[in-house]
Amino acid sequence: MSAAEPHPNATDPLWKLVLAKLSEHPLMRELWPRDRPRLDETLLELFLLGERPSVPEVRAFLAEIGATEVLRREVGVRWRRRLKNPGWRPRELIRSGPGWLTPFYLPDLVVREHALRDISERLGEAIAVAARDYMQRSAREPSSVGTSVEATVFGLTAAAVRVWSLSQDSVEDLGWPSILSRSLTPHDNLAGDWTNSGRAREDRLLRRE
Repeated sequence: MSAAEPHPNATDPLWKLVLAKLSEHPLMRELWPRDRPRLDETLLELFLLGERPSVPEVRAFLAEIGATEVLRREVGVRWRRRLKNPGWRPRELIRSGPGWLTPFYLPDLVVREHALRDISERLGEAIAVAARDYMQRSAREPSSVGTSVEATVFGLTAAAVRVWSLSQDSVEDLGWPSILSRSLTPHDNLAGDWTNSGRAREDRLLRRE
């Protein structure tokens, strides 16, 4: 980021501050394959913290701060995928782990640097919202795809709360697995014989075999 380019400040939303920090990180400038899990995990963390700008907003901001073309392209592609499918599990991320030393590494750096509301408070709010959205959708449309998506978001947010809590007693020389590896399965609300939609799903799978 050059001196002529605008710098984000503490009044900006968290996603802007985190993406600005990301664009300055040396591992993110060229974004080699081994570094992509770090990007994927950071974007997942922003999503689970309730930071969900549109893809055009993200692309415009990255261009504004002078992020590399590689980073602009990869963030745009990955953010679109995350918004469309919150449970998306990038192969490299699941296989190798996020690559940061601790969960919410960049969001926590930004929060501390700008003296913002901490990650614990944000996650507490996020899980309350995820639980409300899941319950409301399941009451209206218990067997819908939308309810399955809300179940996935709730499961991921619950996993994020658990991982963040455990990381407060983190071993200093040990990296952490992705939040995705600790989440509920994406079909929890359609499970087996417990629901009509679950039985219908199992029947469809059997007919394919």
